[in-house]
Amino acid sequence: MFKVIKNHKWRAIFSIIMIIITIIFIWLLVLLKYKFDISLYSFAISDKQQEIIIFNISLNNWCNIITVVATTFGVPWGLHQYDSARREKQQQKAYEIANQFAIEFMDKLEAINITLTNNLKFVEILKKVDENKLKSFSKYEIEEITQSDTIIDDFLEVLCSEEIQNSYEYYLNNSYNRKEREAFNSKFIDLVESTLNRLEAICINISSQAAGSQYIYQSLHQEFLKSVHILSILISKSNKNNFDKFYTNVIYVYNIWNKQKQHDKKIFEKTRKKIDKLQNKSKIEIDKLLFKEPDKI
Repeated sequence: MFKVIKNHKWRAIFSIIMIIITIIFIWLLVLLKYKFDISLYSFAISDKQQEIIIFNISLNNWCNIITVVATTFGVPWGLHQYDSARREKQQQKAYEIANQFAIEFMDKLEAINITLTNNLKFVEILKKVDENKLKSFSKYEIEEITQSDTIIDDFLEVLCSEEIQNSYEYYLNNSYNRKEREAFNSKFIDLVESTLNRLEAICINISSQAAGSQYIYQSLHQEFLKSVHILSILISKSNKNNFDKFYTNVIYVYNIWNKQKQHDKKIFEKTRKKIDKLQNKSKIEIDKLLFKEPDKI
């Protein structure tokens, strides 16, 4: 029962409030009856009907009481069972998405990331983009973050350059055989755009309630967040307003996962500070024991 209450905190609070309201209502009825002789309820008693009385309560009323009590405990348990079944379905869907991501995206995202990050011009451009400031992925935002109104043109120049294309072909030739290379686009820019479009499609499932994002996060967030950061300028390029946005599901997943990452990072830093403090304290205590002065008369 405690586990059910913990998993349904707001439902438990609502139930407690309703129970308190019910108790207050019954108390008011009793108060009106015995204090002011005002009765808002009555019982119909008939000589033609026999009743079994147990502790001054009829058997029929005992059945009603048992039904109320069983419902009170049964509803939270039913909700718990529903949530358990829902989590199981979400985990199954999360497994399917993670498997699809590994098959369709890992190699392509790695090819994109390595090709771009091996280019010095791109590295200098990416340094200007603070991953923690990315929220709306709009043209206005990316120019504000980088403090440059030419950042998009600079990125596109690198992305479509012959140097990048040659680097991409070199990577493929040295990493995959001829059969494996058939899974990749021949042009680097085509690979980037097709991968982003497929990533948007899979993020629809991740952002929906059908697949629990929390189950996918641990497996995919490192590669996903890094890749979206690398392609953030391209994602922001066409987003000039808030009603015709591209890659909205990619943006949504990036924001919730980056928020989770920052939250986890804060907890880690807080825990590390506590550990360091305890280690320093223990070191001081050890030093006191090791350098204890001899007793003097």
